[in-house]
Amino acid sequence: MNKNTILVTGAGGFVGFATVKKLLSSGHRVRALELPASPYVEALKLLAQQHSDLTLHTANICNSQELEPVLQGVTHVIHSAALLNSIAPKSTFEAVNVLGAKNVIEAAKQANVERFLLVSTSDVFGIPRPGEIISETTPYRSWGEPYADTKIAACELLKSACANHDMEFSIIYPGWVYGPGDKQFFPAIIDMLRDKDVFLWHRDKPYAIDFIFIEDLV
Repeated sequence: MNKNTILVTGAGGFVGFATVKKLLSSGHRVRALELPASPYVEALKLLAQQHSDLTLHTANICNSQELEPVLQGVTHVIHSAALLNSIAPKSTFEAVNVLGAKNVIEAAKQANVERFLLVSTSDVFGIPRPGEIISETTPYRSWGEPYADTKIAACELLKSACANHDMEFSIIYPGWVYGPGDKQFFPAIIDMLRDKDVFLWHRDKPYAIDFIFIEDLV
């Protein structure tokens, strides 16, 4: 049986790294894509030494020319690379989350990739209105906030790009991901509790947040 060759972008991140390990344990060939200067490259190099089915590629998704050789021979793409919530300017969010996604999508189409999976976020549906239940059929709702709005743009880009193309696609919308390897969410909460300065969206309107364990997600 021929193995799939699966490219994982953002392979050193929380979701990306767990996904790479899961794919390897399932018997797939994996190409891990990470930024050249990323602090996570060393961990990926160590993993590649342990698994002959893993190859590491370093490239910037914002540069389309760097992606062409990475996509050659790839059958599936899992695009998890993204700029998460931070104090970066909106232009940086747009460069990574929109232009970067566009570049990976176009490179995948040129390489005749069979299926493209975009790791999005439940934030694209906005904050639920009173009594509203959000599902995958809920329309996207702009926040006027760089992270969520650029993730909406990436979803719309993928749908448009595949509308008249043979490449199949899926979009997943996880909530807040937690578990071993989390470098952002729970560490940030711990820091806030330590500093006695806990951030809330609406103090007078508490919202339930749906969590998903990293192993369940992958």
